[in-house]
Amino acid sequence: MLTLKEAPPLEQIIETIRKNENLDSIAGLVCLNSLIINSSIEEILKFIDKKGIKIPTKKVYTRLELLRHICLHYYILYINNEHLQGNFGSTLNYIGQEMCRDESFELYLYSIDFLSKQDLIDAFSDWCADLGISVYDARKVNDENTVDLYLVRRTPLLRTETVFVRTAHEMDAHEYERTLQLIRNTSKYATWNVFVTTPLAVYKIGLEKMVNDMEQANVWLYIIDPIRKNIHGIIKGKKSKDYDSDLRDKFIEGLPREPIRAQTRLKDISTFEFNEKQSYSPDDYCTFDLLDVLEHDRLVSAPEEESNYSQIFRNLMIIERKSGVPIFSYSSEKVKDQILFSGFLSAMDDFVSQIGDTTSLKEINYKGFYVQAAYGKNVKMALFLSDQANNSLKERVDFLLEYFETHFSEEIKQFRASGDTSLLKDDIILPIVRQFLNI
Repeated sequence: MLTLKEAPPLEQIIETIRKNENLDSIAGLVCLNSLIINSSIEEILKFIDKKGIKIPTKKVYTRLELLRHICLHYYILYINNEHLQGNFGSTLNYIGQEMCRDESFELYLYSIDFLSKQDLIDAFSDWCADLGISVYDARKVNDENTVDLYLVRRTPLLRTETVFVRTAHEMDAHEYERTLQLIRNTSKYATWNVFVTTPLAVYKIGLEKMVNDMEQANVWLYIIDPIRKNIHGIIKGKKSKDYDSDLRDKFIEGLPREPIRAQTRLKDISTFEFNEKQSYSPDDYCTFDLLDVLEHDRLVSAPEEESNYSQIFRNLMIIERKSGVPIFSYSSEKVKDQILFSGFLSAMDDFVSQIGDTTSLKEINYKGFYVQAAYGKNVKMALFLSDQANNSLKERVDFLLEYFETHFSEEIKQFRASGDTSLLKDDIILPIVRQFLNI
């Protein structure tokens, strides 16, 4: 049995695991370093304590040091347990599964993967345009709204592709199977079929299952990593067996006159990297990634991107539906005039009185401010902006509402009984709001 004394030194444990997993030649999708870097020290220590991971007493730990202790703990458990080896297949897979399925890291797992569907569509469309492919919005071609994008390239023969885009938030076992069926049903409309999703979706469904399913369906599979700005081509699909040129032509007739992205000629517009040499070989990918020290440090020191909506954000209010009482509010630092802030509150009252219990009114313009609304079972949400929300921000508001109701249901219930707004703590809610609204 491997003991702690016989285990690799703490400083070398990540390199030992990387070498065993051959990570210099295999690309991992869910980056455990990114998960640790974006997590709070408090949540990491909470995980360590809950799992009984022994660490020396020390006042201050870096996140990398804590990750090393986590890796060493599970490395020793894995090496000494044949049952674990049979169930997980590798040390890295065991570590990744233990971390990602724990509630301590749930929010941060979403934060390193989160893209609205519109963001995901935009990222893939930009990359396709750089490849000389015209991209059309296909969501309104038929009543079923089954296909998200339609790709057209003449080289010189006409080459077409249907594209299905799914975020990790959308993805569960039911939606995955439904999407597979939609792909089968529409395969006759184009030469090839494409499925685009994110690393967290792969984790939820399983890399091996997704690869097998897409290979059987002859589908191209792309994974877009928002935290590291990579596009991974996992599978090169084959020509659709059901392809029908007449049905293709009829489908094309229903497309908008103009593409959402025309092929670019002057310069590349995509901000995502694509490694052609590593792509289209499923064996070169694994679910989890563990970076070496230099890669970890580069990720830590990478400049933060400017928030997309910070310039137009003014105020957010979350209101308990039954009482109409705000249970959380957050105002932009730009809103320093108390009279203006009071105007927000008055606007909120008018807004609530207008909509009552309806869920149909989602956008209003109030005295130069735009209000984007979302409705849940227990709360309403209103986002005050200086400009109209685009599709991505609208989706983010809906996602935040769903996440809030799911993860703060008990606090909402207690608030209804007591009226105590302190139950919903700003220091917990605010990072979630900033993350998902990108403000």
